[in-house]
Amino acid sequence: MRRQEHARAMSHCQSPAPMLQPHRFAVLRRSFRLPPSAFARRRGLSLVEMLVALAVTLVMMAAVVNLFANLSGSIRNRRAMIEAGAQLRQVRTRMQLDLAGATCQGRTWVQPAENQGYIEYIEGRRTDMDPSRLLDGVIDTTSSPKNLELDYATSLVPSGGDPTMDFTVTTPPLSTRKPEPGDVTNGRALGDWDDILALTVRSESEPFTAQVDGATVASPLAEVIWYAGENDQDDPTTPQDETLVGGSRTEPGMRRVYRRVYLIAPWLGPWTGNRPPNVSVRFEPGNNRWVANTLADLSKREYRSGREPGSPFPHPLADTISDSEYLVLSDALAFDVRLFDAGAPLFQTAGGATLQPGDIAWAPTAAAAITAGTPPTGFGAYVDLGWARPRGGTNLLWPLGGPQPATVEAPLRGMTELRTMFNTLRIPSPIFHVPHEPGWHPRNRMVAVGFPAVYDTWSFHYENDGINHDQFVGDVVTDQGANGMDDPVMYDSPLEQDSLAGSGGTSQLYGVDDIGERETAPPYDVPLSGLQVRFRIYEMDARQIREASVTQSFGQ
Repeated sequence: MRRQEHARAMSHCQSPAPMLQPHRFAVLRRSFRLPPSAFARRRGLSLVEMLVALAVTLVMMAAVVNLFANLSGSIRNRRAMIEAGAQLRQVRTRMQLDLAGATCQGRTWVQPAENQGYIEYIEGRRTDMDPSRLLDGVIDTTSSPKNLELDYATSLVPSGGDPTMDFTVTTPPLSTRKPEPGDVTNGRALGDWDDILALTVRSESEPFTAQVDGATVASPLAEVIWYAGENDQDDPTTPQDETLVGGSRTEPGMRRVYRRVYLIAPWLGPWTGNRPPNVSVRFEPGNNRWVANTLADLSKREYRSGREPGSPFPHPLADTISDSEYLVLSDALAFDVRLFDAGAPLFQTAGGATLQPGDIAWAPTAAAAITAGTPPTGFGAYVDLGWARPRGGTNLLWPLGGPQPATVEAPLRGMTELRTMFNTLRIPSPIFHVPHEPGWHPRNRMVAVGFPAVYDTWSFHYENDGINHDQFVGDVVTDQGANGMDDPVMYDSPLEQDSLAGSGGTSQLYGVDDIGERETAPPYDVPLSGLQVRFRIYEMDARQIREASVTQSFGQ
């Protein structure tokens, strides 16, 4: 029995499952079908939802666009600053190589036979304190050249501090114009720019090259002139054309720095007709031709480039050529040449800052220190020629040591001189505080005093050239400084207490052909101990100012 029941149970387990009929699937599908009303209740986004979604999308797009704009602007500014920095470094390197390769040793009274060439530095009337006539607050369209003013509301020239600062109440006043509503700049980022540096340079590793008569000529020697030009403000009374410098519209007030190279190649020439543009030459009127210069020739001022043929002594420099071919730096704010003056006094402000001549606040700080009897904190700085005479024509300190000329009207005149006040400190005498022009002579110190001031290594050949250069003091003897005799020397004023003679009148105290017998004199008869050149540029896209300086010492 049990075996039969087990077999029956096993047969039930192994029997196939019953098959579902097709009509049952149809019933199943109908049972899961949604009623039509369910489809009627489904709908799209409302207008408010669409607007909210659109607003969120626009906000996200604006954020992305702003992000990419910031990244693009940052990249553009960084690229602009990299390019400006590279340009500034290139110009700085070029100036450093020129100064390091100077053929002249920086001593005065150069003998042409020594083949030294020359160094000449011309200081214009502009300084960091008075950088441009475009900032003086004066508009005069009748003068020549016209005196116009910067457009302070639209100018791209960067501001030196707050544009609302009133420079009419500073000490000394820096402008006659008060700030006005709408001013975006005061233009005070501009600096000294009208200096000129000319020198002879040797470059053995990389010779100078130029096109001469259709051929490329190379020479290890060249006469190099560095100078700058300023973009004038458009005259509102005269239609102006677009001024192009290097292919772009110039910004009034900005400066351009140039480097002009003239090959020293005496094997070339001579030439007749027009002056060859790329060779250092002199004109021979007897033969009516141009002859290439040597280093010996260039020690003489009259043979240097930029001098007009037949110009009278002391042979001033003619106008420089502003040509984009010689452009080395655009959008410049300053081109400032300085030399080292061991007697330049340094004064300290109440805030602890040490100022040197050339700093804007140095003049009032020096005046206050002298009035209070406070000694200078030190001496020695790179300064402009004539640093003690503001360019308006009056003197600040004349001089810090030595006599006070009777004709000088100085703001500090009548005060006890520094040398008297602090004689126990052994204060050094300043060297370049008075602006001397070419033609200045120690026997007539009030002649040729002013701007442009000049430092020149000078040439001794003026003492034996057969020309009487000191007729201005009534001297009728020619070349008495090199004639082998002890000639009497006439001094023009008893004020020359520290002069060679000592008390005015005539003198034969110092032997044969002493320096007092010489008919001419370098504007500054002292060795050149060091030169410094400063470049300041403005990158308009990044709105950043960069400055670099080059300093070169001259071993004595």
